[in-house]
Amino acid sequence: MTVVRPDDVAAGGNVEDADWLPDVDADTSVYLSVDVDAADPAYAPGTGTPEPFGLDSTTMRDVVRAFAPRADAFDVVEVNDRDDGQAATLAAKLVREFVHYHADT
Repeated sequence: MTVVRPDDVAAGGNVEDADWLPDVDADTSVYLSVDVDAADPAYAPGTGTPEPFGLDSTTMRDVVRAFAPRADAFDVVEVNDRDDGQAATLAAKLVREFVHYHADT
């Protein structure tokens, strides 16, 4: 299992060129799990552990887009109802991005 910390994502610049993206061949299976706690609370206040200085929604989208062609499956975890649906909306949009970019490969 590879864990990519939010600081590593944010420091990476262009996500498509990140060294933590997996190299995939026919024998490799990749599962992407995004913890919504990685998002800055301005974008996802509905989480159990809000972390200031987290990722913005555009960066999270870019990560999902970069992983989608390499991954077999995807989920978003730690979304709850502490806000007016903003975190759930972000999670739903990330799922949509994964489906779109995964199907495009």
